[in-house]
Amino acid sequence: MSDIPLRHGVFLAPYHPNEESATTWIRRDLELSQILDNFGFDELWVGEHHSGGFELISSPELFIAAAAEITKRIRFGTGVITLPYHNPLMVANRIAQLDHQTRGRVSFGFGPGLLMMDALMLGLDPDKTRNMMLEAADIIMRLLRGEQVTAKGEWYNLVKARAHLLPYTQPAPEFAVASAGTPSGGRAAGKLGISMLCVAASQIGAFDVLDTNWKIACETAAQFGHTMDPAKLRLVAPVHIAETREKARENVRHGITRWAKYYDMAAPNPFPADGRRLAPPRRASSPRGFRSSCRKVCPTPTRASRRRSLSPKAIWRATAFPPIRPPA
Repeated sequence: MSDIPLRHGVFLAPYHPNEESATTWIRRDLELSQILDNFGFDELWVGEHHSGGFELISSPELFIAAAAEITKRIRFGTGVITLPYHNPLMVANRIAQLDHQTRGRVSFGFGPGLLMMDALMLGLDPDKTRNMMLEAADIIMRLLRGEQVTAKGEWYNLVKARAHLLPYTQPAPEFAVASAGTPSGGRAAGKLGISMLCVAASQIGAFDVLDTNWKIACETAAQFGHTMDPAKLRLVAPVHIAETREKARENVRHGITRWAKYYDMAAPNPFPADGRRLAPPRRASSPRGFRSSCRKVCPTPTRASRRRSLSPKAIWRATAFPPIRPPA
């Protein structure tokens, strides 16, 4: 049994059918933040996307600011801010302001960007966004520590720049970097001494390298004088819990195939076919097939607690997403 307390959160991309009203879905997501707060969930992470239609929140900071006003205790995280799309000074100022508005209930998650079309619309080379992210992250962390920064990159030019506000949380809010299948996320976390947000933990390829990437993060951290904290490792996977296994499968039948096809089409994937497929073609529309691909559909809370990916040893934190279905 792990000594690390098991905590749970929600990673809200979110995924919504684009033929439905965006206004309705955004309101529904804000209401969901209240429900999660009342149910005792620890965290809610919100994504940033600019293409594809399904993932309709383009500014996690705006959403979190609104959700923080109608919740009491739940923490929020940007999951993630895509740093190559923004000026580092503007990101630092927004994070500091949001930290004040939430009174310290926000974590700063960042990444290079998942949807290739987002980068292409901005005229960016997707192969360069990982290095751009690291460059910007270093500057943002320096700004939030109160340093004066003069730096010039391909998409920014800072001259004696300072953050407009220092954070509410001292010395700074928690930082987390997105990590999928490659070791780059672990290296970034170790180098900067920050948390990891494993956004594809249930994919076969990503699950198989979780221990390797964590080891790389710890080894890199030691080289730079940092120590990785396993209590701040987040693992993200789709989970739905219902009264029975049959009910769980029935609940997710609406929309699950469409979501799976969208994700496989829109998201770049470093794994070979057998490490990223959702299910064999003949079972692609089946929740059973979805489960067999290691993207779990869990039934009762009792059975869910027995799953390997939900055991305390997995240090599970950000694991639930609601089923895709039209609002009542």
